[in-house]
Amino acid sequence: MGKKKKSKGGSFLMQGSILAAAGIITKIIGAVYRIPMLNIMGLKGQGYYDMAFQVYSIALIISSYSLPVAVSKLVSFKMAAGERKNAFRVLKASLIIAALSGVTIMVIVFFGAEAIAEYLMGAKMSCYSLKVLAPGLLICAIMAVFRGYFQGLGTMIPTAISLTISAGRLMDIVEMPQEDYSQDKEVRGFAKEYRVEGMGLKMENLEYTYHNGTNVFEHATVEAYPHEIVALVGPSGEGKTTMLRLILSLLRPQSGEAWICAGENHEQKVEMSPSTRCLFSYVPQGNTMFSGTIAENLRNVKPEATDDEIIEALKLACAWEFVEKLPDGINSMVKERGGGFSEGQAQRLSIARALLRKSPILLLDEATSALDVATERKVLKNIMTDTYPRTCIVTTHRPTVLNICDRVYAIRKKRCKVLGQDEINQMVRDF
Repeated sequence: MGKKKKSKGGSFLMQGSILAAAGIITKIIGAVYRIPMLNIMGLKGQGYYDMAFQVYSIALIISSYSLPVAVSKLVSFKMAAGERKNAFRVLKASLIIAALSGVTIMVIVFFGAEAIAEYLMGAKMSCYSLKVLAPGLLICAIMAVFRGYFQGLGTMIPTAISLTISAGRLMDIVEMPQEDYSQDKEVRGFAKEYRVEGMGLKMENLEYTYHNGTNVFEHATVEAYPHEIVALVGPSGEGKTTMLRLILSLLRPQSGEAWICAGENHEQKVEMSPSTRCLFSYVPQGNTMFSGTIAENLRNVKPEATDDEIIEALKLACAWEFVEKLPDGINSMVKERGGGFSEGQAQRLSIARALLRKSPILLLDEATSALDVATERKVLKNIMTDTYPRTCIVTTHRPTVLNICDRVYAIRKKRCKVLGQDEINQMVRDF
């Protein structure tokens, strides 16, 4: 531990020494050339110097401006990977590049000073300033490499690690398999024809195993239809979230059938796929509100919604009771992630947003966890009695609302078992 601290402190000391040395050298050069420059050119020399310095600045950018950042990042990547020898190789290669670029630009500026001063600057006397400044290009290029090297040894390692992790995540996204949206046209036609009477879903004999070999479902069956509230219950890790991902076609089962169904006796069907995802509204447990007004948050899912439609959705979600008391009503500001509102209020606003969209199927993933039991039951009853033919599926750890659900599936032993009323009552008593 002491060695690490000493090493890090030594790195900072070295960086400071390099910067100090560069500053001293610069002052010495300035003291040396200013006196003869003024003796040769007089008071006008300062003006010539300023013109020459503009050219010098451009040459400096070309020769070494980006060297410290480039070297520090390369060195920090090597150090983060434990490749100290390769980091030193970066230093040596960078010094060679800096020397070549510095010498090249220095020679061009030094021997081309007369031409640059006369034809580019229109001031012949500026050539003396250019000749004096030219060696500084090589010095700055070399110093830039050393600065970047020692900076990379110490302060840039956390940044390198962060960038490496971010790059890995981006590669994971790029390498994700492309989803199949070939059913888009069929799904749009199906939704247009059956939206008025509502749509449900039916999944039969599903089997799903994760890539790591964890078997989650075997012969699992779930069904839910318009004007129904269906609950999925079970301990953490049994598969509730996995089932929702299967419903949203974020995961594909290895076997079994999954359909969006409608019509009399639910005989009209379209196979579940990424294309059917547009038929769902999903409300997760976490806070999903954005910064902006309440109305702007809700209009994210339905830009053309009127104020009356927004208020109606807020009433269904039991959110209007506190929104109407706000000075600006639906135009009241919401901070990032629901700031300014309690967790329960933010959840009700999120539910209202999902209800406003009027998707055929609503998924509530522990979305009422921050509500008290009475409010939670009231929200679900409002959804049930709403005239819109909505299918609602909820996941919950609290059995207190199960009595008002049409069906309750307990996810146990890799299957979805429909609970009887006696079993539900027992769960409520044991809660």
